Amino acid sequence: MANTLRELEPLKVNISLGGKEMYLRYNLNARRYLEEYVDYDNLMNKETEDWTTEEIIHLLRAGLIDCYYEENEKALDNRDFSSLKPSMSFIGRYLTEESLIALTSQILDAIIKSMPVSSGDTENFIQAAE
Repeated sequence: MANTLRELEPLKVNISLGGKEMYLRYNLNARRYLEEYVDYDNLMNKETEDWTTEEIIHLLRAGLIDCYYEENEKALDNRDFSSLKPSMSFIGRYLTEESLIALTSQILDAIIKSMPVSSGDTENFIQAAE
């Protein structure tokens, strides 16, 4: 069992966008953003090759929210997702069809790394629930 909140914090996946080193992290702020702009449940049930360009850009922006946390904190508190950094235009400026393929893989990796890890003690959990 995790002893601190830091141990529960989703892992970062480093990326490069427009020559800038950044990272993707999918936490609850990212999920709140995605629920606002895309059909979150439908998107998470799609195969990655079925994601649209717009969905990939929103997934990318959601994963970058934490990278710009100091600039985004007030907007997050106010649920003002339209003013989050980086902007859609900043992201779009640096994307090509080729980079979308590579970024899709990195996005998927970051989403997987954000999922909780089982402590391996699921048997006791199941017994306690019965």
